[in-house]
Amino acid sequence: MPIFQPTKNKQFLSPFGPSIGFFQMDKTLVNQLNSILDKRLDELSEVKNKYNTNVIRKIRNKETKELKFDNKVISIIGNNLKFFLLEYFMFTETRRLLKNEYQPNNNYNFEIKTGWFVRQFENEYNPVHFHEDCRLSCVGYLKLPKNIEEEWNEDSKDSLASNGHIQFIHGSKSDTDLTLMRVKPQIGDFYVFPSSLLHTVYPFYTSGERRSFSMNINFFKA
Repeated sequence: MPIFQPTKNKQFLSPFGPSIGFFQMDKTLVNQLNSILDKRLDELSEVKNKYNTNVIRKIRNKETKELKFDNKVISIIGNNLKFFLLEYFMFTETRRLLKNEYQPNNNYNFEIKTGWFVRQFENEYNPVHFHEDCRLSCVGYLKLPKNIEEEWNEDSKDSLASNGHIQFIHGSKSDTDLTLMRVKPQIGDFYVFPSSLLHTVYPFYTSGERRSFSMNINFFKA
């Protein structure tokens, strides 16, 4: 158990709660991943589902075969996001051990245990959940419905605007702590967070696809 030792006359501490990492993916990576999935769907001659606009549905495509990452996709993402993922991991270790400064460490590496594309269409949602048997989870955004901004502009008039957003949930209401964090997806945005962090995705109502990917990640000493 680490023991805190102050190093300055004035410090603000945030020793509790999860950390979320953000990274802006390169457009080349986004295009490459979209191309891989589009090719898979074309090869399968997928018949587009017809969605009833009056029905809200849970996302049920995680286990679909064509959406799972193969070794090629895992390698592409791993090579592109390796340094950020390791940096995030070391940042969380710095907080966890009550160290004062982030220290790069080349003694660790990571494993993408599983990964999959997520295709969400209008009226679909993802219930509150967390990920198991891994240390970190993540989401990266690849595609949005063409006219989603119009819906967001209208939704923003409500103080609880959330259509198509992901929301992270931690702890209980407090005057000093943040317990709810909503994020509006943008193409190329990548977020990594502890696998135990509860999160949910709200439905949207604009015709089109909201495409992202998720991964379960572990770290180990190299």
